[in-house]
Parts: sequence; C-alpha cells; structure tokens
Amino acid sequence: MFQESHAACTSGFASRVAAANALTHSSLLAVAAVHHHLVREGTRLRAGLVIESGEPREIHHFACLAGYGAEAINPYLAFETLEALRLAN
Repeated sequence: MFQESHAACTSGFASRVAAANALTHSSLLAVAAVHHHLVREGTRLRAGLVIESGEPREIHHFACLAGYGAEAINPYLAFETLEALRLAN
C-alpha cells in the first residue's frame, strides 16, 4: 500500500490504491498510515487522499478521517442506505 501510494504521488497521475488485506484494516488506520508514510517520503503535498469506504456513518467518523489526512470521503454505504430509505417511502 505504501509503495503504490508513493508511486502515484511521484508519477503525477491519479491512482486508486487499495490495501491487499483491506478487510482487516479500518479506513482510519489506512488513511493515517498512508498520510504519515507520504510525509516521511516528502511527497504528501503532491497528493490528496480520497477515502471510499462503507465504514463512516456518523459525523465523528468523518471528522476523524479528515483529522488523520483525508481530504474527501465517499461513504458509499451511507449513500446506498439513504437511497433505499427514499425508495421505501
């Protein structure tokens, strides 16, 4: 995950980086780890971290992700739940 994120920063192209064992890591842990890795490598300012996760559901989850380095968050599970609720009514 670290090598892929570093390569995406240095190549100048947008890239989707996913952890090989994403089911065992929380999105908060992953964004914090990638953020600090890129800071150590000196490439953090070249990238924006966009998180696509089903985990964040509450405002606190979004605040923590932003505080640990995420610039944007796509909570797809929350969006799908809202859509299902809209269609049910």
